[in-house]
Amino acid sequence: MRIKDRKIVAGLAIYEITLITFVLVFKPFGRSMSSSDWNSFWVWALVVPIAAFLIYFLLNWSSGNKINIIKIKKSDLKFNFSFKKIFSRFYHGKLSLPLSFFVFGFIGTALVALIGLLIFKNMGMARLVALPWNIYALIGIWSSADNYKGLKVWAILAKVLAVVWLINNLGKLLLGVY
Repeated sequence: MRIKDRKIVAGLAIYEITLITFVLVFKPFGRSMSSSDWNSFWVWALVVPIAAFLIYFLLNWSSGNKINIIKIKKSDLKFNFSFKKIFSRFYHGKLSLPLSFFVFGFIGTALVALIGLLIFKNMGMARLVALPWNIYALIGIWSSADNYKGLKVWAILAKVLAVVWLINNLGKLLLGVY
């Protein structure tokens, strides 16, 4: 991926992180959000970035630039996927830091909490269900950050945010904040 493409993707990721952090962590709408507030949130969280992404790639395509989103080598055509192997690689820090942080940390925690919320219909129970995953994600992100070869600031930020997620979940669970 070219540097220009990376900057666009990074800009969209920063937009999403800022929006989600602002709405979910700081809760500007008070203790709970109405359905119209959630509708506005999902529009801004999904529609705007997807539209920006599509416009960018349509402009690139129309100008004749070659667009390589996924590059596959002949040796990569064998698809051998094992949940046990991928979770073990994550736990031992053998996956990349962005993959560990965003997929296992951010998306994984959200999915586990959502599953807990759908099953128990109680935010306290959802936090309790997500707690072991938070601990597992913290260990995997920490290990990936230790093995990260890029700028150390990213490794440090990943560790700090993983700890903040765990403390936030544990604190809200202990204080009974729903």
